Amino acid sequence: RAKNGYSYNGVYSGSISGKVGSVMTEVVLRFDKKSQTTASSLRFTNVTYPKTFRINTYAGWALSGGTLESNYDLRTLKSQIINSNGNVISSGSVSISGKSYAIRNLDTYSRADNGVKFSYIKTAGNYKWVLTATDSSGRLLTLTMPFTAVSSGSTVTSTASIQ
Repeated sequence: RAKNGYSYNGVYSGSISGKVGSVMTEVVLRFDKKSQTTASSLRFTNVTYPKTFRINTYAGWALSGGTLESNYDLRTLKSQIINSNGNVISSGSVSISGKSYAIRNLDTYSRADNGVKFSYIKTAGNYKWVLTATDSSGRLLTLTMPFTAVSSGSTVTSTASIQ
C-alpha cells in the first residue's frame, strides 16, 4: 500500500508498505529533484564545408558556417584529417568554454600547435575530416565529413552541408 508523499524544497518523500509473510514491512523512498541530470544536447548544426580541396593552394577550402552547441559547457573539439587507408594525416584540438563554438574558428591554415593542417595533404585522393567534441556532461560526439583532395589545376566542386 502506498502512502501519499510530500515535497519540500525539491525533495520528494513517500513510502510503500506491505506484508512479507507475517511481517509488516515499510520502505521509505526519497527522491531529490536537484540530483536529476539533464541529458546533454551536444550537437553540430549547419556545418558547411567544401567537398574538394586543392593541394598546396587552399583554394575552395573555407569553413563558411557551423556551430557546436550544448546545454552543458563545451570542453574540447578535436579535429583530424584521415586518409582512405585510415591513417591520421594531421590532428589538433582546442579547449572550449561556453555553450557554443563557431566551427569556422578552427585553425586549419597555420602551424599552430592546436590546428589541424590541411597543408599536410600532399597526395590526391579521398579523405575524411573528423571532428570529435566533448562537453562537461562527459558526452562525446563525432562528425565525419568526406572530401576529395585534387591537384592544384583541378576544378573545385560544390560544398556539402550537414544540418
